[in-house]
Amino acid sequence: MRSPGEQLSRRCGAHITIEEQATNVRHSGPDLVVRHGHTPFILLAGMMITALITSIGCHREPNLGQLSPDLAAILQASGPEEALAKAKDEVEKNPSAITYERLAQAYALTNQSEEATQALQSALDLDPDYPRAVLGMAVVRLRQGRFSEAQSMAEQLLDEMQRGPAEAQIVVVRALLGLDKTQEAVEFADTALKQHPRNAALHYVIGDARMGLNQIADAIESYRKAVQYDVDEPKYRQAMILALLMGQKTDEAVQEARIAQEKVPDSAPLQFLVGTIYSAAGDTQAAVAAYEEALLLEPDMGPAANNLAQTLADLGEQLNRAEELATKALRQDPHNHAYADTLGWVWVRLGRYGKAVELLQKVQDQWPESPSVKYHLGYALAKSGELQQGKKLLSEAVEAKDRPDVAQSAQEALEEFN
Repeated sequence: MRSPGEQLSRRCGAHITIEEQATNVRHSGPDLVVRHGHTPFILLAGMMITALITSIGCHREPNLGQLSPDLAAILQASGPEEALAKAKDEVEKNPSAITYERLAQAYALTNQSEEATQALQSALDLDPDYPRAVLGMAVVRLRQGRFSEAQSMAEQLLDEMQRGPAEAQIVVVRALLGLDKTQEAVEFADTALKQHPRNAALHYVIGDARMGLNQIADAIESYRKAVQYDVDEPKYRQAMILALLMGQKTDEAVQEARIAQEKVPDSAPLQFLVGTIYSAAGDTQAAVAAYEEALLLEPDMGPAANNLAQTLADLGEQLNRAEELATKALRQDPHNHAYADTLGWVWVRLGRYGKAVELLQKVQDQWPESPSVKYHLGYALAKSGELQQGKKLLSEAVEAKDRPDVAQSAQEALEEFN
C-alpha cells in the first residue's frame, strides 16, 4: 500500500486546491478577534476573522484587542443587540472617545461595519490619541487596502524601538506585507517576538511573512509555535498544515490533519482543509467524510459542496446528491469556473452528455487552459459521438504536467476510446 505521500495528487477534477488555500494564507488579514470563555467576539468593524489577537503573556502593555468586559457579559447573557443598545445609551449620556470606541465594538458585534467605522472616527475626532480607537482605525485602513495609513497609525502606538502592544505590531507586519515589503515584515516581526515571545498571533503572522519569502521550513516552525501557544485556534492549525503540504511533508500534514479534527471538530474551514488534504493523499473516503462534516457545520460552504460533488462524481457514487451539491455551489457563485466544471462532470457521470457538453464548452471558452475542463469536455464529446474532437482534447489533457492526476485519467480515457 502506498503511503499518503506517495498517493499525492490523485484527484481528477476542479477542486479548490491546496495551492489556492496556501495563497490565502499569505494574504490573510490581521487577527483581531478575542475570546471570552469559549465564544469568539468580533472587535472591530468588518473583521470577520478567526484568530486570537493576544495569548497569555507577561507584558505590561494594555490588551487593546479585548472586548470590554461588560459588553462581553451583556453579549453572552442577552445578545449583541442588547450590547449595542447599552453602547448607544452611553454615547447619548456621555459622548467621549471611550464611549464612541465602545459603540464601535458593539456595531462590529452586529456586523454593521460602516457604522462601526463612523463610531471610531467620532472617537478619534474627540481624542486623536485614544489607543483603542487608533488601533481600530488602523485595522479598518488595513482592510481597505490603505496599507501605508494603517502602518502609520499602528506605529503611533509603538515607541522608537518598535515596542508596544502586540496588536499594533501585528497591524504593522500585515501592512508591510500588503506593501510587498516582505523581508522588512519578517525583521519587524522578529523584533516584536523578542518583546512578546509567547504571543500566538505574532508567530502566526511571521509564519505568513516567511511563506511570502518561500521559507517554508521556517514558516512551519512559526505556525507550530502559534499552535503551541493557542491550541484551540483552528486558523493556526490550518496554516501549519498548508505549509507542511507546500513543503512536501504530506504524511506529516495528514497526521496533523487527524489531530486537528480531534482538537477543533467544530471548525468548518478546518474540516474543509482536512478534506482537501485527504483528497490530495488519495484517501477519498476520508475526504468525503471531512467534506460532509464541513457542510454539517456550514451548509452553504460552496467550496466544500464543490469538492464533495467532484469527489462523488469521480467515485461514481451518490450522483444525484453530487448534482444537487454542484448546482447549489454554482447558484451561489455563478461565475466560478471550477464549480461549473464540476457540475458538467457530474452530468457526464449521469450520462447526460448533451447538457454536459453545452456547459463544459462554455467553461472552456472562459478557462481554455484548464486540464480538468479539457479532460471532462473531451470525455463528454467522445461519449456523445464526437470522437475525434473529444480525443483531441483528451490528448491535450494528457500533456498536463502540473496535473498528473488529470493526465493519468485522460490517458485511461484515451485507451478506452481507442
